[in-house]
Amino acid sequence: MKIGILGGGQLAGLLAQEIKQTEDTLIVLDPGEKCPASLMGARQVIGSPVSEQDIRIFAKQVDVLTVELENINTEALIKLAAEGVSIVPFPETLASIKDKLLQKHCFFEAGIPTCEYFSEKQKSVDSLKELGWPLVQKSRTGGYDGRGVLIIRDESSRLDLLPEPTYFEAFVPDAIELAVMVARNKEGDETTWEPTLLEFDRNQNILKTLYSPPILTKTILSQAKQISIEAVRALGGIGLFGVELFLTKDERLLINEVAPRAHNSGHHTIESSETSQFLQQYNVLRSKPLSPTRSTCAAVMFNLLGEPGFEGKTVIEGMDAIDKFQNVFVHLYQKFHCSPYRKMGHITVTGETLSIAKELAEEIRSLVSVRGENQI
Repeated sequence: MKIGILGGGQLAGLLAQEIKQTEDTLIVLDPGEKCPASLMGARQVIGSPVSEQDIRIFAKQVDVLTVELENINTEALIKLAAEGVSIVPFPETLASIKDKLLQKHCFFEAGIPTCEYFSEKQKSVDSLKELGWPLVQKSRTGGYDGRGVLIIRDESSRLDLLPEPTYFEAFVPDAIELAVMVARNKEGDETTWEPTLLEFDRNQNILKTLYSPPILTKTILSQAKQISIEAVRALGGIGLFGVELFLTKDERLLINEVAPRAHNSGHHTIESSETSQFLQQYNVLRSKPLSPTRSTCAAVMFNLLGEPGFEGKTVIEGMDAIDKFQNVFVHLYQKFHCSPYRKMGHITVTGETLSIAKELAEEIRSLVSVRGENQI
């Protein structure tokens, strides 16, 4: 089978590495020559994931179509699905998720707990002031890795720093941020991996470190999995989904956002679960039964982000120093150009316990760095 994916970044590349173990082929549509996925085992077709013409030509070359990121031409995909093209997740689901306000409103209408929000058209409260200060302003579309998100401190703050359209949601103070990966197939079978605890770089609002399993009660972990499944169901989701949640100070769980694809918060599953998120994604795309997702060990994953103050050709330092360590798994994304805070790879450290994995991960983190060759 020829599996097509719109986008050729690291998520497509990591999926390609899984599909390389089979008789099937992953083909990516990406505008850049030698995109990361093409260097990680995928075939590449040069073209734009937002061009209807390019998507139409590409769709004729594959048996099933999926997406690497949600910021694609959902209108074109809706037309193609009506013409009989197999697309996972469904284009209507992608359209709801692509617009974060529509996504938020879907949860609200389904009675799934999420933080309160306000826009002129759709809202859970009647006015912006009801959200209180500080509050969060988000771009409805296009935001990722900290882009398109602002914390608004008080009434004197400017509200025109993000491109329109935007919406506002309540700020959740002192929240623990969790994530749950969910897989759901066309037969309605569902599975999740264990929740993970996420630690962010607060200045850049980008995932820095992931911990699995979190040191939380069984009740909270079970509730996190259940509410994540309910969120995917509410969206009509078929495929693989990354569900981000807030755990509040009074131990309430709130859905933050859902991504309709493999997710940074599931990368550790390659080494720490019976089935990785990428193999499960392949199972759904290939209409195979879902595989077991039991955790086999504790894990800490941290992103290799481009060092601030440097830009240009990628320079990786410290890899030789970590070769001697066991239970350390390095994934580089084959990106030739490095800029500050760009995701260049990730490292997963496993252990019998989370404390063992954390201790080793801290040592490994101090040894390796990725930066551009030119100081800026």
